[in-house]
Order: sequence, then C-alpha cells, then structure tokens
Amino acid sequence: MINTNFKDKIALVTGATNGMGKIMAIKLAESGAEVVIVGRDKLRTEQTANEIKQQVGHNNVHSLIGNLSLMADVKDVAERFKDRFDHLDFLINNAGIIPTDKRVVTSEGIESSFAINHLAPFLLTNLLTDHLKASKQARVLNMASEAHGYGKIDFDNLHGEKSWSPFFGAYTQSKLALVLTAYKFAQKFENTNVAIISADPGGVQTRMTAKGGGAPFFVTGLLKYFFPKPEAAVGKLIEILSLPNNTELNGSYFIKGKRKKSAKQSYDKSVGNRLWEVSSNLVNL
Repeated sequence: MINTNFKDKIALVTGATNGMGKIMAIKLAESGAEVVIVGRDKLRTEQTANEIKQQVGHNNVHSLIGNLSLMADVKDVAERFKDRFDHLDFLINNAGIIPTDKRVVTSEGIESSFAINHLAPFLLTNLLTDHLKASKQARVLNMASEAHGYGKIDFDNLHGEKSWSPFFGAYTQSKLALVLTAYKFAQKFENTNVAIISADPGGVQTRMTAKGGGAPFFVTGLLKYFFPKPEAAVGKLIEILSLPNNTELNGSYFIKGKRKKSAKQSYDKSVGNRLWEVSSNLVNL
C-alpha cells in the first residue's frame, strides 16, 4: 500500500499560486508536509499561502517570492530556502509557460519559456542538491510534457533569435531540454538517496491551457473543454512521490501516472552533455 503520510517532510513547490502547483501544495500540506510555495507576485503568493493554511488547518506553509524567468531570482529563492531549512525532501519543479506569438526575452537575455521551463528547474535543482542529499529519501519532480517529443535542441537558435515558433519551436524545445537534463541529473544522483522523475500529468484544466499561448487552437482552444480537472492528475503525482526508492525510479518518466519511455531524442547523450554545458554557462554555475 502506498504511504502518503508526509509528516516531517519538507516540500518546495514552484508555480504554486494556481492550478496544479497550488493543488499539489495543498495535497502535500494535507499529508503532513511542511510546504514552501514559490511565486513571483508577493501579495498573491502570500495570500495563497494563507489560503492553504486555513484549508489544511496548520501553519507549516511558507512563501518565497521570485520571478523564475530570472536566474538571479532563482538563486535568491534557493539561498533563502537554505537559510531556513537544513534539508529538502520534495522539490516540485512545476512552474511553466506556453509562449505567446510574440517572442519575449528576459532582462538577462534569455527567451522566457526556455528560462522558466528549463533553466529555472535546472538551476534550482543544482543549487539545492546538497539539501536534497541531506534528506533520507528525496524526490525531484519535473513537470514534463509529451510535447517534448516534437522538440529539437537548436543550439544555433536556442532563444528563437533567428526564427520563432512559439509552440512547436520554443515550447517543445524547452520541454525536451527539461527531460534531457533530468537524465543527466539521474546519473549524478546514482547511489544517493535522491531520485529525479519527469512526469507528464496529461491534459488538465489549468490557467496555462486556458490562455493557450502559442499552442495550436485544437490543443488549447478545443480540447481544454474535455480536459479533466487537475485534482486527479495531482493525486497520481502524489502517488509517484510515495514510491519506494529503487534504481528504476531515479531517471524515470511517467505519463498520467504510468511509467513510460520518453521520446527517442531525449536519450541522446551527446546532445544532453552539450545542453548541460550550455545551460550551466547561461546560469553562471
């Protein structure tokens, strides 16, 4: 039987002011975990933390403010977390965007979806590795997408500077990058108590799918009406977090709660190694 008693566990959840991130934070807190949520808007993030406290009936819910499209903010979030806690049991890299038709570049010179969907979890996981290893059984959960199967890492057009396609270009590339580097992390976590997992929750009704971004209409304009609500998907993610430590869990990929193979290009080690180096340089690791 799966154990979802997370008493004495510490969880950090990004993108937790709405949708699946908020529900994940609630479910973790309901299961006894001490939860830290990350959001970019101070008022909204603090209000969300207070709402969760009221709903779960305890005060072990905290907030950290940071714009995860900016690597300086990611570093600040990591430092403030480490100042308060001596270990981390669950790192939930949930924050993500679907880019719009207009290409957006951050003040640090990085295309925004590549920054939020890939570089932020890449940097945050790196910065919190020692805290994860200080846990008895740590989990890094990256919110993946089957869209990574349409992706290609274009090192000559990484930020859409030469040509721009919001969904089948920028978004799918960022999600492929997330999965590629998860496999690299899995190698680094071998023979440790840390397991990194990529999980596609499937299509769910969230604010991101409602907005649509640069995705084709048939993806977000029509199918969103048939998407299930996110509570069921979060329940499956909680079950994944509860799985026992074994060699198969680290570096695993799940779709709708079932272990699957990711896309062929996500296993290309030469691309993964180069991406790791490029990503490290972009975030100044």
